[in-house]
Amino acid sequence: CRVMRSLLVALLVFGALPIIIVRPHVGVLVWSWIGYMNPHRLTWDFAYTMQFAVMIAVPTLFGLLLTRDRKPVPAAAEIWLMAILLAYFTFTTPFAWAPDEAWGQLEKVTKVILMTVVTTMLIYGRDRIRALFFVLALSIGFFGLKGGIFTLRTGGGEMVQGPEGSFIEGNTFIGLALNMVIPVVIAMA
Repeated sequence: CRVMRSLLVALLVFGALPIIIVRPHVGVLVWSWIGYMNPHRLTWDFAYTMQFAVMIAVPTLFGLLLTRDRKPVPAAAEIWLMAILLAYFTFTTPFAWAPDEAWGQLEKVTKVILMTVVTTMLIYGRDRIRALFFVLALSIGFFGLKGGIFTLRTGGGEMVQGPEGSFIEGNTFIGLALNMVIPVVIAMA
């Protein structure tokens, strides 16, 4: 059973890679699933430490270059603000109190901003936006359901946390994520 979870996640990701090159918007959906749910962190074998997000991002970017099924980057204020924020982070990181840790954080933030811009190019129209909302709601909602069952089973005596190494790993982060996904669920109704 230990290897089965790893095999399942690896098969899903590797099976999606050829599709992602041809339909890069699927890459955004799979990248979002890996990024929000971190299913590989629910395994105990080889998949636990695999860099699935990178494995998905590379063919997504390659597919983005090949496809005509994309929109230009919107000239929205939010995009400009993200670019300014990234420039600010890049400028200030060498002067951080803990530069080694700051460089790691800058790398994470850069990847997230890059894929956010890619998302604006590939996810448009009602169907694709609903698909992205569906992935977000299921990815975060999974931990709400799992945490709810865990809380009932333990009588609330233990803490519920997200997967190790994820953005929702911390003490109250999963609660915040569940609250933030409520508008997404409402929008899907």
